[in-house]
Amino acid sequence: MKQAEVFAESEGDNWLERNRGRPGRDPVGEAIDHLGLKPQRVLEIGCANGWRLAALRGKYGCEVNGVEPSMQGCIEAATRRVPVWRITAENLPAADDAFDLVIYGFCLYLTDPIDWLKIAAEGDRVLKNGGYLIIHDFAEPARPFARRYWLVLLRPGGVREVRLAWLKRYFERRTGQACVLR
Repeated sequence: MKQAEVFAESEGDNWLERNRGRPGRDPVGEAIDHLGLKPQRVLEIGCANGWRLAALRGKYGCEVNGVEPSMQGCIEAATRRVPVWRITAENLPAADDAFDLVIYGFCLYLTDPIDWLKIAAEGDRVLKNGGYLIIHDFAEPARPFARRYWLVLLRPGGVREVRLAWLKRYFERRTGQACVLR
């Protein structure tokens, strides 16, 4: 059974319950502020109960959409008036170039490695040219077993900063442009 199926079947709801009330500081929001972004249309993949999307909508007045396989997460997001697709990230039901900011919100570690390129390609497909892709996984300093890393893919002017070698190779092949590994 694939991770996506396990998460959609039960683990997504279990994860949401285990992590209820834990957001605290938001490193993704901090990155958006640090980069000076003013998003207009935001997609968060792995949006849980929509808390970050609701905060971004309140701060920037932007349109928001989420992707979340957890039924309970979708129900709670609806109470925040955050539209969420109850799916996994391999086939996004959005048009090409639909969002100027795509966030992978602490979800990629829950996916099968064989799906990573498809997931990355889908995020790139729905991201507008000149948009921003932020991947946030394992950034909790209180957990010594977790490795902290950031991937911010900056596309304006064709510059891409990539920390993961597999993603670097993927974008170089897809775009024909060199990426900088940091």
